[in-house]
Amino acid sequence: TVGIILFETRFSVPLFPYLLILQEVLKGNRIKEFIQFLFIAKTSCGELRTQLYLVAKIDMLDKLTINNMLEKSRKISAMLANLIKTRRENL
Repeated sequence: TVGIILFETRFSVPLFPYLLILQEVLKGNRIKEFIQFLFIAKTSCGELRTQLYLVAKIDMLDKLTINNMLEKSRKISAMLANLIKTRRENL
């Protein structure tokens, strides 16, 4: 359905620019830019959770799938926060 296509597009398309940014940052060994990239990724995790709450509200996916995705998003966000903290300490 159109809703599923929009949902899949919303979460698959934005990943590509982040990968390009990450590639450029890693090539130049630019730690401050890498930290900025990590903050963008962490923010995206939060945006994903917001979208998942909306999807749950309109019953677009089953609750188990949504809860699994929410849990994974929280774990990834925590890992990013730890990586940001570690990188900042090493500046």
